[in-house]
Amino acid sequence: MRHDKATMNYQRKALAVIGILLPILAPLMGFIAYDKNGPEFWYSISATFYATSNILMIGTLAIFAYFLYTYKGYDIGDNATCTFSATMAVMILVFPCQTMASGDTTGLLNLPTGISHIMHCIAAMCLFGSFAYMIGFRFTKTDCITRNREKVVRDWIYTLCSDIIITFMVIQVLTSVAGIGWMTIVNEAIMLWAFSFAWAVKADCFKKFIDKN
Repeated sequence: MRHDKATMNYQRKALAVIGILLPILAPLMGFIAYDKNGPEFWYSISATFYATSNILMIGTLAIFAYFLYTYKGYDIGDNATCTFSATMAVMILVFPCQTMASGDTTGLLNLPTGISHIMHCIAAMCLFGSFAYMIGFRFTKTDCITRNREKVVRDWIYTLCSDIIITFMVIQVLTSVAGIGWMTIVNEAIMLWAFSFAWAVKADCFKKFIDKN
């Protein structure tokens, strides 16, 4: 059952759907009670931790981590990468970011907000970095002697998605330094959608790129 195709594709599709919806629903649902949230609650997915839509952000990210923890890849490298990504997703929840709505201490461990924010940023950087590695290096592995046209195309898609994630990680650093806070949600959305598209291809959602590996 370790490599049951139907089960694996179900998990892959679930990860793709979650990755697509999270950057849309987390800030959008916060607008239902806009007057009760801080002015920058929609600046990032993480900022919605302090918004009225926080249960959606926390719940969705927890489910996301669960699917990554339970996903069984083709070798120990796949499993280790998914486990690391899941752990970073959990750390993002354990160590909330700092916003105008956060107090002096925050999170499950009630840490000083500044320290929690540093841990949060490290976890987020590691999470997206692991996504880029997962898609660009793990998805492109193959034990096939010959690479057919479909596999070549899939690998090109995976590499492109990985490059997009890396590019917008750099853009996120630059926009953060420049103090353009609202760009975070844009950068996060694009990175998550690139991640999700790669998983959708891996899940055989597109017949043209069916992945038999």
